[in-house]
Amino acid sequence: MNRRRFLRSSAALGALAIASPALAQEGITILGSVPSLGFPFFVHMLNQIKVEAEAEGVALIESDGQNSAPKQTADIEA
Repeated sequence: MNRRRFLRSSAALGALAIASPALAQEGITILGSVPSLGFPFFVHMLNQIKVEAEAEGVALIESDGQNSAPKQTADIEA
């Protein structure tokens, strides 16, 4: 996954994590996928997504790509 695609998908995920309460009432679930939880930056990023999702009442599924682009892609597609 190139950096531009990662940043776009992270921005989209962040936007969903802070979605309006009206959207949360519809039972929205989002996936928070990071390339690897072995890097402190990605751990922090996923924790912040979790905090925002909880604050907005959005269900969050957490995914660790384990530093493997094929695994992360498969997790997202599943």
